[in-house]
Amino acid sequence: MKLATTVIPILFASGSSYSIDTLRQIVRDLLKSDPRPEAKRIAFLDTQAFVSELLKINDSLLLLGMQIQFSAGAVRLATSPIRSQPLMDYLDLITEKHSRERLSPQAVEVLSVVAFKQPVSLSEINEVFGGVDKRAIASRLVEIGFLDRRYSSHGLCYHTTQSFLDHFKLNSLQDIYALHSGPDINCQQVI
Repeated sequence: MKLATTVIPILFASGSSYSIDTLRQIVRDLLKSDPRPEAKRIAFLDTQAFVSELLKINDSLLLLGMQIQFSAGAVRLATSPIRSQPLMDYLDLITEKHSRERLSPQAVEVLSVVAFKQPVSLSEINEVFGGVDKRAIASRLVEIGFLDRRYSSHGLCYHTTQSFLDHFKLNSLQDIYALHSGPDINCQQVI
């Protein structure tokens, strides 16, 4: 057993930074009851030896385009330095796309209103939030493709899109309504 088989999954899955002491404590808690001698050795490394082991892991990770980054007493998993301009351009493109898809709690609230009440006008959305203008949030959701604006018998109204369903891993809007634990509901009465 190597430290890498414990640390790399923790850093990768969390996507977070950890102080060296916190990460060392997590590893200790995970491995202290493991009967294998190597696990015991890793579980009780002191801070200096722990950092030394992390640096050894970095040598192997660099071959895979990854690194453990050390900054201000914290560590995190990151890509290694990128020297290819086409790769940098591609990563910028997908990073920008993912950052556009991150949703604030307010955006999720607006999406919820639209999902349950669609078609719904901006004034109806604002009414749900006590008259607070949600125009900027709704426009941003249209921009990233989660909402669409179409004219209906009620005027210009918002609707959810296939991108919305895909992002939340839904097959249809019925999946949302199925999450309600009560009796069958009328979507218009939820909000």
